[in-house]
Amino acid sequence: SAQSHTGAFTIAAKMALACQSTAAFAQRSARLEQASNTTVPKPVHHLDGKAVEAWRDSRRRSFSSFSEASTVGTDARSEPSDSSQCDSESLLQNIWSLSRDRRGCRDVQKAFDAASSDEMREALARELHGHVASAVRHPHAHHVLLKCIDVVPAEALQFMLDELTATEDLMLFAAKNRYACRVVQQLLGKCSTSQISELAEFVLKHALKLSCHSYGGYVVQQLLRCGTEQQRYCLVRMIERNAGKLCCGPAGVGVIAVAMEHAALEDQVWIYRVMLQYPELLTCMAHTRQGSYAVVRMLQLMNDDDRELARRSLLEAIEDLAASEYGCVVAEYLRALPATLLFFSC
Repeated sequence: SAQSHTGAFTIAAKMALACQSTAAFAQRSARLEQASNTTVPKPVHHLDGKAVEAWRDSRRRSFSSFSEASTVGTDARSEPSDSSQCDSESLLQNIWSLSRDRRGCRDVQKAFDAASSDEMREALARELHGHVASAVRHPHAHHVLLKCIDVVPAEALQFMLDELTATEDLMLFAAKNRYACRVVQQLLGKCSTSQISELAEFVLKHALKLSCHSYGGYVVQQLLRCGTEQQRYCLVRMIERNAGKLCCGPAGVGVIAVAMEHAALEDQVWIYRVMLQYPELLTCMAHTRQGSYAVVRMLQLMNDDDRELARRSLLEAIEDLAASEYGCVVAEYLRALPATLLFFSC
């Protein structure tokens, strides 16, 4: 009958589908098994692979010998070891290659720490000569430069300053790059005034542009912290002329906040008087992390008349400030003012 014929056809179709599924499953299993037995080729690194592997082999041998020595007893552990000196010396020809490797750069940093003398550290640093412009922008190599700045005497870091200040374009790039700006900041903090004079002059020349940049602002802040009184004075004058622009972004607000912490007292007074000419700028600053503490600092420095003017402007946005993550700091300070001052707000 038609029904029995249709049922037989349905059963046959189901069996055929089951066979196809079984065959597909078997093929997939075979492919997975073949893939698991196949060694996935590692990507060819752009560095000198032989140098990197040679260094890793030497490190493994040194760790192995250290483990064997540690099992001999307390007498063996008490004897001085020159393995750190050997490790530092074995790096000398491979510093630059290893500095660009994720694991190698850590080994180089350890070698700087383990070096037994300043002469050895300076010898390691000399391997970076001619590579500073490339290293400052590299995600791994810039850490080696930072370690070098940290442990090598300032006078031996002159090569970094010479290479960074070779052109204005390079200095501008370094000050605004996420990696290089860290190197610039560390050099400003470590080296002498005479060493960083050219770099500091460049920062002063482009202070406004850098202050409004997310990374360049940190360089200007560092010069405010570590620069001379004259350099701070020049930066304060820049802030006075461009307060409105600086308050438009967190980078500029951060520069104003650091100036309120490190500039001379009379310069801090000049800054807050400029801000009082545009009371809305105080409210804008109060909503930022660094700006909130800068506003409190300004309120502390103000005389009674100036503080009352600033307080009236801030009280208009007191609810928004109280609900803000950072503005609440300013709101709490306003509420803690003496009752004689709060009387005027009624």
